Parts: sequence; C-alpha cells; structure tokens
Amino acid sequence: MGAGEHKKEHFLCLNPFGQVPAFEDGDLKLFESRAITNYIAYDYADKGTQLTCKDTKKMAIILVWMEVEAQQYDPVASKLVWELGVKPLVGMDTDTAIVEENEPKQLRFLMSMRTD
Repeated sequence: MGAGEHKKEHFLCLNPFGQVPAFEDGDLKLFESRAITNYIAYDYADKGTQLTCKDTKKMAIILVWMEVEAQQYDPVASKLVWELGVKPLVGMDTDTAIVEENEPKQLRFLMSMRTD
C-alpha cells in the first residue's frame, strides 16, 4: 500500500474505492471484507470447516453478531488501533481526545460480552 498500488487502475477494477481488501474468484470481483467472507463461507461450505448452518434461527443469531461486530465493535476499535497502534508506528502523534472518547465505549462493549 505504501507504493499506492491500491489507487491504480488495475486495482480500482477490483475495488472502486481504492481500498483493501479486494477479492477475485474467476469472473467474480468483490470488495468489502464482510461480503468476501460471506461469499467464501457459502461458496466453499463443503470444502472445509463449516462456517454456516442450515438452522435459520442459529444462522439469524450468527448474523446478529456479525452486525454487532460491524456496527458496534469495529468503528471504535478501528479508531483506537489507528491512534494507539498505527500513528506511533509511523511517527505521528496520538490524538488523546479520540482515545479518551473511544476507550470507555470499547470497555462498555467488551463488558457487555462477558458471560460470567
């Protein structure tokens, strides 16, 4: 990504937003990680670990938690990873206001996952 390959025409044919990931399987081109993983789970279901189920109620619960990850966990976790992980790694200053805003959100989310 440092060389900007993801912004060049050959990659933009796979992901029009010029972002990673992009996936190609024959004539199918997909982008967005959740779409890619769903495609793999269904299309390759008989070729390895079963990631889907035929029981619609169980599958609905799986889909709920996939949405929770996408809507609740990922937005906050991404901000924290950027501020606390990536920025220091590349010599940028961490925005402490963003960290202070998002750490409590992440803690609330993680505490809601406790089962004990």
